[in-house]
Amino acid sequence: MNNTPSPQKIMVVEEEQNIALSAKHTLEANHFTTEIFTDSFLALAKFKKDSKNYNLIILDMKMRRMSVFNFMKEIKAKKSDIKILLITTFKVNSSEFSKMLPAVKIDGLVEKQHLADKIIPTVNKILGLSS
Repeated sequence: MNNTPSPQKIMVVEEEQNIALSAKHTLEANHFTTEIFTDSFLALAKFKKDSKNYNLIILDMKMRRMSVFNFMKEIKAKKSDIKILLITTFKVNSSEFSKMLPAVKIDGLVEKQHLADKIIPTVNKILGLSS
């Protein structure tokens, strides 16, 4: 019997392709299977089709084509236990976010300008992995 843990699969939804590619490179360098989408509607369609295959979704809070809150509502309706990490340009932490929007359940928040340094420790914490 193979006791090797299955790879963690992460969906990144980020409209800025350079940021999406940078996140993918960093995540894959740390052994995460990563799929990126620059179109929120395509990402949502893919998630609805293959929701069981994803462990975490990393979302840009400032999506243009679809509200991040509508996107989160749709994915939570499909898979209620999916983990969500928001990327934001705003300076706010997870506890402040939860106080402002208590109905919106997220598992982590990273400021876009700190993404390169904080993405791996934050993802590891959310997924319960050692860093």
